[in-house]
Amino acid sequence: MKQLGIVGQSVKRRDGIGHVTGQTQYVDDVSYPNMLWLKMVRSPVSRGRIISVDTSRAERLPGVAAVVTARDVPNNWYTILCLIGVGPNDEPVLADTEVMWKGEPICAVLAEDEETALEGAALVRLEIEELPPVLDVLQALDPAAPIIKKWGSNTFTYEGMPMRRVRFGDIEAGFAQADEVVEHTYLTTPVEHAPIETHVCVVKPEPDGRLTVHTNTQMFPGQSPIISPAVRPRGARP
Repeated sequence: MKQLGIVGQSVKRRDGIGHVTGQTQYVDDVSYPNMLWLKMVRSPVSRGRIISVDTSRAERLPGVAAVVTARDVPNNWYTILCLIGVGPNDEPVLADTEVMWKGEPICAVLAEDEETALEGAALVRLEIEELPPVLDVLQALDPAAPIIKKWGSNTFTYEGMPMRRVRFGDIEAGFAQADEVVEHTYLTTPVEHAPIETHVCVVKPEPDGRLTVHTNTQMFPGQSPIISPAVRPRGARP
């Protein structure tokens, strides 16, 4: 029971002293020699087919080290969905043939400073054929709605089903024993935390080819991600 000795007591935050004394190290405090800045070029439309991405002017801008597109990403999928059993793959790291939401990353510009990276991103020219979007859950379930998923539906797949099922006990027995059964359609509002910090990371290549990533994350201490192997985009300097 010793570990429960703090129940009912005020406990000091482990990181509180560092915050109030200015000793806490934030991502903005991390800096390495020759560090590059990255800015994303994002989709201006909610849904569309990518006709062309012209990065030539950005690549010629002095101070730009590289422009990264989907061609430079070996496994171009956001893997967290695969890890929790949601499929098929649906969200690329960088959009390749189509964009599915306004603001979706299409390419990244890396430059010697933040201002140059922003200027380079503004020089990228996008040609996108805009397509009808699906912006509402109920609209997505309508048989007449545009089909936006490559596998022919507007839903993900959970354990082979188009919805996530949560089951406890014997449902039919519960209905049979109930004094009254109320049937209705229930909608739950999406729930998401509201962090006040900006999302940013600093990535440092290591001599063994791995990457050390400094980022704001929900991982516990000691579980900081080390990503391998390092991938150097075309034209990027060592």
